[in-house]
Amino acid sequence: MISWLEIGMFVVSVAGVAVACFHFSKQQKLDFFARYTERYQHIIEQLPEYVYADGEKLTEEDYQKILPIVRAYFDLCSEEFFLHSQRYLNKNVWEEWKAGMVSMFQKPVFRQCWERINPKSTCYSEFVLFVQKDIYSL
Repeated sequence: MISWLEIGMFVVSVAGVAVACFHFSKQQKLDFFARYTERYQHIIEQLPEYVYADGEKLTEEDYQKILPIVRAYFDLCSEEFFLHSQRYLNKNVWEEWKAGMVSMFQKPVFRQCWERINPKSTCYSEFVLFVQKDIYSL
C-alpha cells in the first residue's frame, strides 16, 4: 500500500523535474539568443561608418570591401527569418529582429548591396520574397 509520504515524495520529485526543465529551457533560449546577437555584433563591427550614411557615393573598391560583410548580414537575416517561419522564435524576438532588418534595408548602401549580390541565388527563397514584400515596400 502506498503511503502519503511516498505520494508526497513523488509529487516533490515531479515538481523538481518540472522546475529543472523550465530553467533548462529558459537557459537554452538565452544561449540561442546570445549566439545570434554575438554574430550580429561581429558583422556590424566590421562595417565602416560610411555604409550608414544617406546619399554616400561608393566606389567599386568600397563595394568589394563591404559586400562579403553585408552578405554575411543578409545570411544571418535569412536564418532569422527561417527560424521565425518555423515558429522557433517568440513574437517579441522576431519583431525586434525584423525592426533591425527594416532599419538596415532603409540605408541606400544595403539596398544597393542587396541588388548586387543576386539574393535569389544566395539566400533562402522565402526570405527573398519577405524582403521584397515586407521590407522593401516600407
